[in-house]
Amino acid sequence: DNRSDSTTVNVPQDCIGYVTGQHRQTLSEIEDTYGTLMFFVEKRDDNQDAPEKLAIFGPERARRGAELTVMSSVEKKSPGFFTDGIRDRKASTKGFDTDLMLIPDDSCLSYALGRDGSTRKKIATASNAVLQFVGNFAYIAGNLQERKRGRDYLCWLLEQRDGKVSVDGSNRDDVSEVEVPEGFAGRLMGNHGSELRRIEQETGTFCFLAHSVHGPDRLLICGHEQGAAYSDRGRTKAERLAKYLLQDANGTRHFTRASSRSRSPKRRFWAKSWDEQWQTKGRDE
Repeated sequence: DNRSDSTTVNVPQDCIGYVTGQHRQTLSEIEDTYGTLMFFVEKRDDNQDAPEKLAIFGPERARRGAELTVMSSVEKKSPGFFTDGIRDRKASTKGFDTDLMLIPDDSCLSYALGRDGSTRKKIATASNAVLQFVGNFAYIAGNLQERKRGRDYLCWLLEQRDGKVSVDGSNRDDVSEVEVPEGFAGRLMGNHGSELRRIEQETGTFCFLAHSVHGPDRLLICGHEQGAAYSDRGRTKAERLAKYLLQDANGTRHFTRASSRSRSPKRRFWAKSWDEQWQTKGRDE
């Protein structure tokens, strides 16, 4: 109890098997994901119905990620165990802490999770915050900037369900913008958003179209990592890839750089297959 590298979380008796998994598979997956060590500690009382304590060892951020994953599983099996009586919470701590944000309904929760948790993971990666859903609450853990990014990105994501989002990213150092000419949004998005999702996955960013009252719509590229000119990840690479998609078959550019904290490189690259296309195109010219 006095160790600074450990956390304990209560797990109800009827959830232990669900949290542990067959042959401890579920716990092992959580350990591998966050780099922690986890095991149930010996009970100190005779109450057989009392929750058991699961000990989690590792760095603070890793422990919190693992703890929230366990809490999410328990809440699915035993609704209200962790969320009864809690409410929205926005911490003012500059250091590591946790914010709580209520998700309005199950449809919003499903949208924020995405298939196999893909959308949740995307927001967590872009914001560099630990993000997990426990019941209908989003737990956002990290330092003050990380928590703010996580909350903002999640709000922007949910606003997309009602149509285009209007966001002013000009004064933010975690948002880059690319203007999207009329008629080119489909080319940028791809079939069912596949091209934009590919950019996000490749660069560790969160991207969406934002509505402009005056002028063309903008692609907002959100992420804590700007990246250098030819980095493998970050907003700079996402901007390059988006601009590649906004060229027509003749190579004519159909974009202007709306605003960004980073410089656009002269050469543009995609993942390997797109790199080869650029190189081939250069030789032909």
